[in-house]
Amino acid sequence: MRIHPVFHINLLQKFHPDPYGRDPSQPPPIITEEGEEEYEVEEILDSKWKGRSKNKKVWYLIKWVGYDAGSNSWEPADNVGNAEEAIQEFHKKFPEAVGP
Repeated sequence: MRIHPVFHINLLQKFHPDPYGRDPSQPPPIITEEGEEEYEVEEILDSKWKGRSKNKKVWYLIKWVGYDAGSNSWEPADNVGNAEEAIQEFHKKFPEAVGP
């Protein structure tokens, strides 16, 4: 039996932007010495495998510092190499989670 993630349409609400343009501003990225943009990881929320056989890689769901939950994104482990502390904390909290 397969269960599909569904919810009732009454739970949906129409999005209304702030009429005064006061949507929270987002912090600028950190510029590295090499001139690349880098964003700070606040927390790792989840992990998963993505790809097939040899190309299979670990991806992490990232909560970024200064951004709301709508900006959370799935990133390959290669992209979050500078967040080693957050990765260790995540796997300590969720030892059964997918990891390298």
